[in-house]
Amino acid sequence: MKAGSRGRCWGHAERAMGARRRPGPADRFAVVVDHGDERTIVAVHGELDLANAPRLEAAIADERVRSAERLVIDLSAIGFIDSTGLRVILATSEEARASGQRFAVTRGGEQVQRIFAVTGADRRLEVLGSLDEA
Repeated sequence: MKAGSRGRCWGHAERAMGARRRPGPADRFAVVVDHGDERTIVAVHGELDLANAPRLEAAIADERVRSAERLVIDLSAIGFIDSTGLRVILATSEEARASGQRFAVTRGGEQVQRIFAVTGADRRLEVLGSLDEA
């Protein structure tokens, strides 16, 4: 089974017989950027894992996102995060701090908050209860 996937592994034989893979969480992943006057919100939807982290990194690398006075990554629609997704969040936090940008994330699902607690990320990040606090 390839890294970052869960469930059934689709092999050559199944593809040769015409079997199709069902759309999974990676197919429903989205990053939506909202540039406001006082903050930029990067909302992440789906699972933030090895397969999807590069899409978040690309959105964050945009000059308008990097130059925002305050950057908030909205994780409220995330139910799963792996170490790759966590690395993107922590690296973005460090880069924001180094450049003087204010940075925060909103609370994710239960698994996301558990990963933050176990790794100590919740002590390194400003974690907001909702976007209303941004």
